[in-house]
Amino acid sequence: MASISENPYASPAGSLAPTEPAAPEPWKAIARRWELLRLPYNLIVGVCGLMMLGLNHQHPIEELVFGAVGYAVAANVCYTFGPLAEMYLNWFADLLEARGLALFGVRLVRSGHTTLAMFLVGLFFSVLLTFAVGAAAAFGNM
Repeated sequence: MASISENPYASPAGSLAPTEPAAPEPWKAIARRWELLRLPYNLIVGVCGLMMLGLNHQHPIEELVFGAVGYAVAANVCYTFGPLAEMYLNWFADLLEARGLALFGVRLVRSGHTTLAMFLVGLFFSVLLTFAVGAAAAFGNM
């Protein structure tokens, strides 16, 4: 027999509708996820950059190497905005959760899906920019 303190109308423990908000994501976990994605990011953008360097024969090799190293440093600095943006998004979810943000929104922000979506969007724009800069240097008057 159920005790008096149990609610007979409560949903079962394995219910699909969560009743507890997602725990705040520690910044170290976010940073760790993003740092694990940095190697694939650098490999993909680097391969695209090497393809564009292969098209560029009109500039001296020293200029190309210096430009490629500078571009790689700039790409990694911009990559750092990804985890910072996700940390800010988590902080914002904490702030809005206290004011009644929908539980689904908080759980979505604190999931790994947010990291993956932000990573893929950033990677797409990085590859697009790499191809655009490489094509402009190869076929334009840069």
